[in-house]
Amino acid sequence: MTAEFTLHTVRSLLGQYAFRYSSEVQLHERIADVLSDAGLSFQREVDLDDKNRADFVVDGGIVIEVKVDGDLGSAIAQCMRYASLDGVQGVLLASACGWARGLPEYVCASNPIQVVHLKRQAL
Repeated sequence: MTAEFTLHTVRSLLGQYAFRYSSEVQLHERIADVLSDAGLSFQREVDLDDKNRADFVVDGGIVIEVKVDGDLGSAIAQCMRYASLDGVQGVLLASACGWARGLPEYVCASNPIQVVHLKRQAL
């Protein structure tokens, strides 16, 4: 499976769900459930180097960074930093923040970064 296919697959998969959570930790648990149910191989809280830790790494090279608050600029800067690291094949920014709605599929075409707006289900 190519990195591009996996990135698009994970983006489409997470975009299908409405997540119920009250903290980022709970959202991580829900995302892990979805990835597991889909049969995807992943690790959580992966140190990419001395200064960067990914929330998830799927199939050995696709990073998922989850944001429930914060601003778009900081989130994109973090994803671009991850995308520049050895071994990272692509980055998916998964966010329930309003700024994630309607963003283009590719934020950076030279090294794939995609954004998925996570729908939130009421508690």
